[in-house]
Amino acid sequence: MRHYHSEVDILLVLQWTGTRYVGDSVEPYALGDIVMIGPNVPHEWCSDKANGIDLSEAIYILFNTEILGNEFWNLPESKIILKMRELSFG
Repeated sequence: MRHYHSEVDILLVLQWTGTRYVGDSVEPYALGDIVMIGPNVPHEWCSDKANGIDLSEAIYILFNTEILGNEFWNLPESKIILKMRELSFG
């Protein structure tokens, strides 16, 4: 079921394949895919099933960007993360 929330998602696929729906994008996913989804962007992962069993496995991080504070986002090392964060807002 598609859903959305005010936090940022980062998801790394460890096992299996399927289709992901993020905003208006519909794409296949597979082992090793990593996706960052901005706040309030609708999303859903639909895994392929083997004999009716969902064998997907992923690492999922959900966080509020405000918790890191402005100092973090102003660090030179954070610029690439900031760019990813801005792109993830859809």
